[in-house]
This record gives sequence, structure tokens and C-alpha cells, in this order.
Amino acid sequence: EDSAKDTLYIVSNNLANHCAGEKITVINIGNYSEYLDSLKDSDIEMAIILENGTCETSVKNANGYRIREIGLEKDLFEDPSVLADGHFERNVTIDGKKYYGYCLPITYEGKVIAAAFAGELKDTVTNALINSIVMYVVIAIVLIVIFAVLALRMSRGFTKAVRSVGECVNAMSRG
Repeated sequence: EDSAKDTLYIVSNNLANHCAGEKITVINIGNYSEYLDSLKDSDIEMAIILENGTCETSVKNANGYRIREIGLEKDLFEDPSVLADGHFERNVTIDGKKYYGYCLPITYEGKVIAAAFAGELKDTVTNALINSIVMYVVIAIVLIVIFAVLALRMSRGFTKAVRSVGECVNAMSRG
């Protein structure tokens, strides 16, 4: 989850920097579609959310139309401190799916006019976590087997050496 948060922060920061200094309105928000779609191959969604709730997203529904609503838990524009340092949410709803999301302010002439949003499906993050856990468990099992085999071989070697020394001592004691 921390890795996803860091990644989403970087993506939303890049989007905010890409849009900074440009007056984004309902009329020209569609001009950013190509940039918003640039990370679709990495399973990261982006959006520009205007203060009035209008947004342009990279998320498309089953018919191929862009989703225009993002269900955030907090109103980003009601309290200026929410967006000031960035805002991370664990339960963003887009087209009925749950996402992790990160928002940063987009400014124009010193005023926050929109929010840069980056999101990743919770299922994707959860699957990556499960895959990591499975990989670590498999690696641990393989290492345990390797160390057990090595310990067994070494103990057999020590046993053989001790027996040999014992036989020599017995032979010396018999003269």
C-alpha cells in the first residue's frame, strides 16, 4: 500500500506540474485526454477534477466513454488544507470499482483551480501483495530445503570423520 501511495503521489505530482500555469476549464479539460491516458498500460488511472465537480478521467466504461465522476470521501475544495499537501484515499469509487487515489492541487495564477488525481485499482495492489507473499513463502521453503540438505550432508561428513578418528583410536589402543 505504501508503494502504491508513493507511486500515485509521483504520478499526480507529474500531472499537476503538467497542468500548472494553464487555465483549465470545462471547455478545455478534454485537451488533456492524451496525457491522462499515458499510463493506462501501467494500470494507473489519472484525472483532472475541477472545483465544480466536473472531471476528465482516463477511466472508460464498457461502452468506451470516459467516466466523468469520481467518488471521493472528502470534498477536495471545501477545505483548502485537504489538497495543500496532497490527499490520499483508500476507497475512491470510479465506475463501481474501488481505487487507491492520490490528489494534488493544480494552480493557476496562485489559486487552486483543480486537482490532479492518480488512482490504482485496489484489486491490482492486493494481487501484487498476494503475489509477493507467495513468492517470499516459496523462496523461504526452497531455502529451508537447501539448508536442510546441506546440513544433512555436512552432518554425515562429520559423522564419517568422527567414526574414522574413533576407529584409529581403537586401533592404537589395541596396539
